[in-house]
Amino acid sequence: MYNNRQSQNTPHKTVVYIILNSCFRYVATGDSHQTIAFSFRIGRSAVSNIVKEVCQELWNVLQPLYLPTPTEEMLMQVVTGFRELWEFPNCLGSTDGKHVKLKCPASSDSNYFCYKNYCSIVLLAIVDPYYKFMVVDIGSSGRHSDSGIFNNSAFYREYIDGKTILPSKQLPGMYIPVPHVSIGDESFALQTHL
Repeated sequence: MYNNRQSQNTPHKTVVYIILNSCFRYVATGDSHQTIAFSFRIGRSAVSNIVKEVCQELWNVLQPLYLPTPTEEMLMQVVTGFRELWEFPNCLGSTDGKHVKLKCPASSDSNYFCYKNYCSIVLLAIVDPYYKFMVVDIGSSGRHSDSGIFNNSAFYREYIDGKTILPSKQLPGMYIPVPHVSIGDESFALQTHL
């Protein structure tokens, strides 16, 4: 019985266990790399590398499945959803930013200090009419406004800057075509697309 159990717990499985559990523990608890290193009897720099690499691989595998790049077909479904569910025609999504509090990084000056009087990074997201994330921009320093982060995002450069995401469309009861827009709160500058 002992030999059978020992053969199931190969060194490879032990390494995978340590790698995944040290990463998940960091993500779930926010413990320091040093604390996790002591727990799993590995080096602090190993924990740092494990967290970076595992999170990157999780993103590489899960992003195409759960947060795919928006296509014209997807955006047309979003426009239909906003029109039918919220009675808001020509809407491509709802945009907002969330400041996530963090311990201020060393030598960051005031880059991460936000208007809420603490250090933060910003999660900016565009959601569909059913509150599902369509686009995210994560990691901008807290001193930037939602509008500034949106204007510097890959989504803005790819789909909005000098381009038309979808062709203009008539509003109900009108004959003049109107461009598609995203909606956001007062922290965003009023523009033709927002």
